[in-house]
Amino acid sequence: MFKSGFGIFSCENGYHCFQSFILSVLSITTLFFYVKAYKIITKDRSQIMEKMDKIIFYLAFVYVCVLTFMRVLYVAPFLAFTLRVIYLILDIVICSVVACIYFSQDKHAKIEQLMMGCFGWTVLIWFFSVMGKQSTDVNAENECRYFSIILFSLTGLIVSGILSFCAYGSIKRIKETELKDDNYTEGATRLDDMRSYQELNNQINQLTILIVITAGSSFVQMLWDIKKYHTNYSLNQCAKVSYPHTFIDLITFTIMEFIVTLLPPWGIFYLYYWKNKDNFREETGNWERHLSDFDEIRSDLIEA
Repeated sequence: MFKSGFGIFSCENGYHCFQSFILSVLSITTLFFYVKAYKIITKDRSQIMEKMDKIIFYLAFVYVCVLTFMRVLYVAPFLAFTLRVIYLILDIVICSVVACIYFSQDKHAKIEQLMMGCFGWTVLIWFFSVMGKQSTDVNAENECRYFSIILFSLTGLIVSGILSFCAYGSIKRIKETELKDDNYTEGATRLDDMRSYQELNNQINQLTILIVITAGSSFVQMLWDIKKYHTNYSLNQCAKVSYPHTFIDLITFTIMEFIVTLLPPWGIFYLYYWKNKDNFREETGNWERHLSDFDEIRSDLIEA
């Protein structure tokens, strides 16, 4: 993505053109569903989504918009770095929310401070990346020579690692405490008990999904960037390790691109919109406020 060109029309060879077509279709489809969801969320009268949930969804929406623009219309190093910044900020916000679930209320102020520090570090990397290479530099589009790419990947991996630690700790606590209580056994018959049991299992599933989409994406991105990083590579040599040149490359690179760029927004779309899509209300009226399972349990745990 660090070579300037006209999106889908800037492919290097036949395999790369086919890969670009597939990823462009997937990106456009993802954007289409995000636009539909955005319209419903902004008109929702039941107020299902909390403020932080909306921030996460809107960040993912912006990310998908930039990604689709790059896939289809125009790609440049500036946009590629900006896309990484958006994703990293999204990852940091999700990590802070999960950390608030895991840690007690008195730690939330420090979590917020760390989050702001991570934002500053992310902007610093972006500034260093954009200003580090001038347009007159013949290697300005050679992504294999950008050390800042490794910094982005390493930061993302660290943030995802913290997120995974907090999410796993929360899952373990739920299984070892809340789900062991007699009121939350699978054989419970009372409506409130059954509902509480289902909510706790929903949170376990949701935290598990967050671990998979963030840690999985960051890990694959880090491995891929390390493989490509080589300061002695020419632009042609870099292209050989960045774009598919065989059928095996086509399959491998397409899967990796999907995991890195599309898996996280798909997971966020499912967690913050799709699983609760039947509860959104666009009609006017005094609707009772419905909280999503994730938000409701999160609030209970934080207060506890």
